Amino acid sequence: MPWLRLRVTTPRDGAEAAEDRLRGAGAITVSLLPAAATTVLEPDPGTAPLWDSVHVEALFPVDCDLSPLRGLGAESDFVADQDWSETWRKDHGPLSFGRLLVLPKDDAPPPGDVVTIRLDPGLAFGTGTHPTTAMCLNWLAGAALTDVQVLDVGCGSGILAIAAARLGAAAVVAVDHDAQARQATRENARINGIDLTVLDDLTAVPAEFDVAIANIVSNTLCQMADVLTRLARTVVLSGILPDQVDEVVAAYRGVRFDPPEISAGWAMLVGVRREF
Repeated sequence: MPWLRLRVTTPRDGAEAAEDRLRGAGAITVSLLPAAATTVLEPDPGTAPLWDSVHVEALFPVDCDLSPLRGLGAESDFVADQDWSETWRKDHGPLSFGRLLVLPKDDAPPPGDVVTIRLDPGLAFGTGTHPTTAMCLNWLAGAALTDVQVLDVGCGSGILAIAAARLGAAAVVAVDHDAQARQATRENARINGIDLTVLDDLTAVPAEFDVAIANIVSNTLCQMADVLTRLARTVVLSGILPDQVDEVVAAYRGVRFDPPEISAGWAMLVGVRREF
């Protein structure tokens, strides 16, 4: 089955709003790409190196109702269905994050002392190739997770939840409002022999966690600040542009954050809840 692809070209400060509109209309995946041939090097903390002009690309089922997107000025074309595992293998190969190695689902784990994840992203993309996911995976690979309870918010393919479980977390709960993401997370957990609790709403999350990790857009991170602060002692927040860091930090009033990590035009924040 082919997919309908929409592309919106916007200045940097309009990318998040365009992404929100596309997701709200039913996009199965949204990607941010440079609108011109521009190289973005790893910046100094506090800078905002995202491209001045951004392509926001989204894939939709061909029968999706796109009337909410009238006036957005999107270009459109069709994309043939394809084997995403083969595309990933051809373009990226195995991905390494410290002691963690991410492989397509049919690849055999290599010999040696590594922790492997075999992944089929399906329609819920999340393979570790995006800088926001890569920063989260590197953080998990370097964390001491034995006996730790982890909450993955906006789990997508389930890659972060599965990584936490493979790295020794005692219990992992994954949450996503999208049914395809929950299906992909359950299937990827099965492929890896991992037992996960997968939920559709944060209000259904039980008890309290040692760590909550959320790789989502910044406005959503701000909206769920009170809930995540209540649910977890440590929060790991990604999907943030560098010029949005102060806004996110301000929303998490009860959290003491380390300086942000910046990679390829994106920021990640790690903070610990203040105890009063």
